Amino acid sequence: MFETEFRFTLPKGYIDMNGNLHREGVMRLANAGDEIVPLKDPCVQQNPGYLTIIQTKKNFLL
Repeated sequence: MFETEFRFTLPKGYIDMNGNLHREGVMRLANAGDEIVPLKDPCVQQNPGYLTIIQTKKNFLL
């Protein structure tokens, strides 16, 4: 079976706005919607550099 999600551990972690430390996460493979939907985002239309950020954000679950 083809795996679509991959678990990972961040060496130093990520601290959210509430001060919680997150070290464990899951990354999933992008699908067609993950690549097409962000193109309609107003931020991406004004600055295409946001496209990669939005696409990456959708595929990492911390």
